[in-house]
Amino acid sequence: MAVDAAGTHAYVATRDGINQYNIGNDGALTAMATPKVSAGTQPTSLTLDPKGRFAYALNISIAHGKLSLLPIGADGSLGTVKQVAVQRPIGFALEASGRFVYVAHTINNITAFKVDDAGTLTSVAKLTASKEVLSLATDAAGRFLYAVVDAPHTGYAVYVYTIGATGELTEAGSVSISGSQSPTGVVPHPSGRFAYVTLADGSIRTFAIDATTGALSVTGGDTAALNTPILRAAPDATGRFLVVSTMDGALAYAIDHATGALGAPSVTSVSGTTSVAL
Repeated sequence: MAVDAAGTHAYVATRDGINQYNIGNDGALTAMATPKVSAGTQPTSLTLDPKGRFAYALNISIAHGKLSLLPIGADGSLGTVKQVAVQRPIGFALEASGRFVYVAHTINNITAFKVDDAGTLTSVAKLTASKEVLSLATDAAGRFLYAVVDAPHTGYAVYVYTIGATGELTEAGSVSISGSQSPTGVVPHPSGRFAYVTLADGSIRTFAIDATTGALSVTGGDTAALNTPILRAAPDATGRFLVVSTMDGALAYAIDHATGALGAPSVTSVSGTTSVAL
């Protein structure tokens, strides 16, 4: 699910397309005139362009994966899908200006695509790594790409890459994710000062970000384990809270602006939650 920056339209990826809704002043959803649009086979990982121009989704297939782009009209409705083939994709991340999209592949590659104002996707760079990329995220300034990886013989880590002027990636270091729990995702804070790594037991580890290099350094201890995996985590627009979803419900952690530390979570029980949209 994704909600636009104005909070007036919502989109939900389903097995057979993307449902699109208008959001009323009271938060109620009403289907648009065209309630569902085609977005290829089983679209997942729905994300909106930072400039509000496009919606993106992955069509995950072992043999014939695709990255789908749908233009967003003035009324919030989605237009005709455009697609590029991406071999065995597992996830993607959008650069903050909307110029580049990075797709992670299960074959240890990250591909960079340039996006023009017409929504044309052009492959501009490919990074081959000797490690399995599990998830990607970019910082709010569009300077760094973070990749959660499982590296043979060395274990789990988060690698940082600098983003060049043409979208190319340059490895700039890594931090090991020690402990018995595997990482499931990385979430940079909008301030660019902190990042959060979610772990398989539902705990969260806080890192400080070096403003110059993008390097991560752990600060403090992990939050208490939720004993259920975090399915998705995202900061709110103000950067005051980190909101997460699990199969048991949604939680919000208050963020200390000085240290990035997370407070005790407030819990909302929503059975079967699979994502959170802000």
